Amino acid sequence: MLELNKIYCGDCLELMKELPDKSVDLVITDPPYSKEYLYYWDILAEQSKRILKKGNYCVAYSGQLFIPDVLQRMIRFLDYRLCKAL
Repeated sequence: MLELNKIYCGDCLELMKELPDKSVDLVITDPPYSKEYLYYWDILAEQSKRILKKGNYCVAYSGQLFIPDVLQRMIRFLDYRLCKAL
């Protein structure tokens, strides 16, 4: 079990498994951008849905090339807001 009120830096797919349901205020992550890692987005979205408190956010950075794939994977579990850099 991870300690409360502490910032962790590591593989979020591993760290998220240790967190209890509905216990997290914010997930910020930057998964690998290449096509071979698209499956990460499924796991990220599913785990974020499980651990995030109601109404809170998962902020994930993505390369532009696979945004349609990333969104398709994430919306299976989460609502989204797309923020684009100017």
